[in-house]
Amino acid sequence: MTAEIQSPGIQDGASPFVILGKRKRRKDPDQSVYPERILQVNFKDTSRRSSNRLKIVLDNADGLLYGDDLLMRRGTLIHFRFGYPSSVRDAGDFVLKKRKPSGTNLELECHEAKRNKHSRKPNTRQWTDAKRSDVARHLLTRLGFSGGQLHVDESELVLPIITQFKQGDYQFLEDLADEEGKEFWLDDDGAHWEEPKRGQKPTRKHKYKRGLIGIGNVIGEPEIEDFGAHAPGRIRARGIDPVTGEEYVVSASDSVDPTEQVKGLIKLAETDGMMTPEEGDEFASGLEGYEIEENIGARTKAEAKLAVDTLYKKYRYGGLKVKIPLVGDPFLFPRTINEVWGLGPAVDGFFWVKEVNHSLQARSPFKTVVELNKDGLNRKRGGKIQKPPGQDSTYYQDDYHAQPLHLTSGGGAA
Repeated sequence: MTAEIQSPGIQDGASPFVILGKRKRRKDPDQSVYPERILQVNFKDTSRRSSNRLKIVLDNADGLLYGDDLLMRRGTLIHFRFGYPSSVRDAGDFVLKKRKPSGTNLELECHEAKRNKHSRKPNTRQWTDAKRSDVARHLLTRLGFSGGQLHVDESELVLPIITQFKQGDYQFLEDLADEEGKEFWLDDDGAHWEEPKRGQKPTRKHKYKRGLIGIGNVIGEPEIEDFGAHAPGRIRARGIDPVTGEEYVVSASDSVDPTEQVKGLIKLAETDGMMTPEEGDEFASGLEGYEIEENIGARTKAEAKLAVDTLYKKYRYGGLKVKIPLVGDPFLFPRTINEVWGLGPAVDGFFWVKEVNHSLQARSPFKTVVELNKDGLNRKRGGKIQKPPGQDSTYYQDDYHAQPLHLTSGGGAA
């Protein structure tokens, strides 16, 4: 257990703070990371393939930090916790990768520590007549996950050969998940190789009112990056089965045709940006409803259909992108659903949280910027905007208030 050394004068229970500890090995006790020198901490919590990142800026005007063996050593473990006295989030261990002088400051770049050293070792293996989920379960079991720590969605397609070629196990698991239309990630509940739960209830509701920034949890102007016009209305693939010689064509779209329907597609919006070519502008690349034909490289018709379904969902889920600056919220996580209200009927609704960036600076408010996406703009029918389908709008919202940051640090063993 580590002691927490608090800076003088912390009285307000709503004041955000940072706790940082450093150590050479996991079993070592935490040592202080100079709370009086911490100027800024940025934490990127992402659902993407890249690991979570931590950037720390320390005051080094006197140059004394160059004499700290742990901070000058690549591979030092940085234990990071942050939040409010009543709700502290333990973000876990990060590995110090880079140290860079910047004027009178020292910048530290840290990557999330892997749960298993063996996961980085390149391996070459082959499985025959197996499902991707079978391979994922086999590898995760070898990496020490079992019981309630192992979460694997079952695949349907049995493949003649699955090859891992000079890849670390985690990287290979990510590739398998990507090909199957699933995701791979690690969290406090263990290892997940499964379909993102886009049908869950929203965990937050972000209310925005133009001209009244700071009234709710939104503390800046939202930024809408994309309206989804680039997304195709249909994806088609052609091929020849190497065993039967059968020529096949497979498609994925929002069509009512059962041969084109996308299995597992969760719609967060009924949107104009995802028309089929028959509804929109056929073959007009870049406009609504255009059609694209992809070289999938699949061996069978079933494999090709899974590939176009997966690709179509990627386009669909990234149709509309929004960034919203919020009052610091340490427990806002990626891979959850948030509800947005106040950006207009064409935009409002349920969004998938893709990335969360936390920024904590000395003598400044704790800020969180959330990156969200969904299918596209809500569709107009009969002159009215159609509401997002099929979800309960009950939400959970912590009432955090923007307060200046106070800094603490992990100390020696208590």
